[in-house]
Amino acid sequence: MNENKNTQKPINKLSLKPFYLRDLAVYICTAIIVLLLFVFFVFPKNNQPAKQGFIVSVNGKTAVTVNFNLTTPISVANDFNQLVKVENVDNGFMVTIYTSTSKDGFNEIYFNTVEKTAKVTESNCSPRKDCVHTPSINTVSGTIICAPRTLKISPVGFNGDGTIVVG
Repeated sequence: MNENKNTQKPINKLSLKPFYLRDLAVYICTAIIVLLLFVFFVFPKNNQPAKQGFIVSVNGKTAVTVNFNLTTPISVANDFNQLVKVENVDNGFMVTIYTSTSKDGFNEIYFNTVEKTAKVTESNCSPRKDCVHTPSINTVSGTIICAPRTLKISPVGFNGDGTIVVG
């Protein structure tokens, strides 16, 4: 009767495989999918022009356009002439956008023409000032939003005729 207790077959360690062929196929398919997604989302499409500037919009309306390919890269929309002040500073421009003609609310945005970046440097929008603490964005990606001022800074591209290509 004691013979039944120890009748288990010994395990042959050579027959154990770290993975099966089906597992290997799943790993390879997963790696290919990850690689394709990386290539698709990281590298720009050839039919889209490179982004060369920024658009600053307030309440959904374009207030300032920055095109680093132009000799005068900053242009202010007619509706915002009284609300926008542009100053030349080291390696770029400081643009101040006021919320009203009384100039009590403002956002200061620094556009670096050498590094092609944008950064909100000062604002009196709220105690937290999230837009000021947002890091600089470049023409490749990123967006800065000031919710209390409904201000948005986005990178954009331009066609040869100067028209804006968003996306």
